[in-house]
Formats: sequence, C-alpha cells, structure tokens
Amino acid sequence: MRIARSRILGFSGSEKEKILKFSGKKVLKLLEIIEKKGFVESEEMEMRCIVFVERKLTSLALHYLIWKLELATVVDVGYCYSANASRNVKDPRELEEVNKEKQRMKETLRKFRVGAVTMLVSTSVVEEGIDSPSCNLVVKFDFSQNFRSYIQYILLVEEGDNEKEARYKEWRGGVRDVHEG
Repeated sequence: MRIARSRILGFSGSEKEKILKFSGKKVLKLLEIIEKKGFVESEEMEMRCIVFVERKLTSLALHYLIWKLELATVVDVGYCYSANASRNVKDPRELEEVNKEKQRMKETLRKFRVGAVTMLVSTSVVEEGIDSPSCNLVVKFDFSQNFRSYIQYILLVEEGDNEKEARYKEWRGGVRDVHEG
C-alpha cells in the first residue's frame, strides 16, 4: 500500500493521466465503453447509462473517477447504494443519516430521469425500481452470484479469471439450450 501511494503521489501527470495510469484493466474497459457511448448507433442520441456494482465502496470510487475525468459523453454522474446497509436504524443518529442518504438518492434518481445526470453508478438498490425508458446502456461491472438479469447487461470479467469465465460460458450454454429447444 505504501509503495502504491508513493508512486501515485510522486506521479507528475494530470489528474486524468494519473487515473488512467493507475486504474486496472476493468476500469479502463468501462471508461472505453462510456467514451464510445457503448452500442448507441446515433450520435445525436444522448448516452444514458447505469453501471451496476456489488458494493457501496465501488459505486463511490467509480463515481469519483468518472466525475474527475469529465468525460465528454457524461453530462453528470451520480451514485446510489442502500442507505440501510450496516446501519442500526433504531439509533436516532443512524436513522437521521439513513434518511439523508435516501433523500440524496431520491434526488439523484430524479436528476437521472430528467437527464441532468446521464450516468448512474449503483448497487442493486435501484435495479428493480428504475424507470428510465431513455436508458440506452447498462453495464454490470461486478460478476454477480446469480444470472437472472445478465441478458440485458454488458458483463465485465477480469481477464484471466477462468472460474468466472467458465461459469458464464456454462450459463450461456444453458440459455442457448432454452432458446433452441
């Protein structure tokens, strides 16, 4: 950790150069997808993207990186995660924090629906409830434990992760069997 921190602090490039130099392949692939507007065919169509992640920390980190990069295809970026996770809502102070976070999330989702925020990094907290017909790119950043909704996602798997690649291929084979049979 110390070595990585000293390398980052000693790097003399811009914030963008620092992010691109020290980010992993999966983050760089996500940025490439976002910059190319994913699979949007019309240049006139504004990208509206949701990136689903497994953990709150990942949503915060990706939100920060994308915000700092000021990508041309992103008007503004927001994040959402479960406000109740790991909280004792019986404690009045904790409950107040949960309510503040829920209000912030509600406002972020409102901005996403109207286009003021065009990219959302979120845990599954909004996966079922988001209603945005103009959303034209959905990315599943982390490899989930179940496959119920992978049909609509771009799935990013770390290069060389043979176990997850094999599980995905096994699942895809089952999907083909269902469609062909």
